[in-house]
Amino acid sequence: MPWREIVACLIGAALVLLAAWPLGWFPAYANYCYYDQTGHEHCASYHIVLVALFHAGKLLSDASLVITAIATGFIAYFTLSLKQSTDQLWQANTQQIAIAKKSADAANVIASAAVRAEQAHVYPVVDAQNIVEKLLSWNQTGNPEILRGITVSYYLKNFGKTPATIIQAGHELVHAANPPQDARGINSFLEVVKVLGPDDSTDPKDCSLQNLSADDAGSVLDGKTTIWFHGFVTYQDVITGTDVDRHLEFWWWYNGKLPRFGWYGFQGSESRHPDA
Repeated sequence: MPWREIVACLIGAALVLLAAWPLGWFPAYANYCYYDQTGHEHCASYHIVLVALFHAGKLLSDASLVITAIATGFIAYFTLSLKQSTDQLWQANTQQIAIAKKSADAANVIASAAVRAEQAHVYPVVDAQNIVEKLLSWNQTGNPEILRGITVSYYLKNFGKTPATIIQAGHELVHAANPPQDARGINSFLEVVKVLGPDDSTDPKDCSLQNLSADDAGSVLDGKTTIWFHGFVTYQDVITGTDVDRHLEFWWWYNGKLPRFGWYGFQGSESRHPDA
């Protein structure tokens, strides 16, 4: 029988005894006769409840160590159960916090992506170039005059969904072993602020390399050095407003190891005005 049912039975029996005693179902007094006494009238009379309580107290006193051990065991079991429940609750709370953090991070990423999708995005588009043609022609003929007027023609286009205000833009065509890294030395070709709506473009601009020697041309064709088309654009959009400038620096390249003149890379950034 489970221990809970045993306890319930004992409590029920005690309640029955307590209820039956006032009703007189059990005698209140009893005579106790020693072995040498024969008549009940000469035997000592004892109150049954008091005697029972006395013996029960004596039994509890004799079994105090056992009761203490049992009680300690129950307390230890309860403490262990409480600790396990607390650990499980802590683990569940930790998991919930981690899930909430991931959900918040995902929501921030989605919100940022949504904002980015609506912003203006200005990129350069190369319309024409004669770098490859002139170098290959020079390599066949050896005529140094062919190396004059190496040019890249391009324009800036807004690929975003909101208007872009071009603040500054510039370009250069240089011969170097490594990509140019500092766009601050490039002179801007925009003298006034220009607004580009979605899918709008600036007028084409020519960027020329005037002095490329025969030795430099040979170095480019051998893949030792490179002709770099390098530029930048700074603009603002409607969403971030005039407090934030968005910057884009870009590179195209060509040398004899490449199949064609092509995109090398770009680097974007944002800067907030100090007084914003």
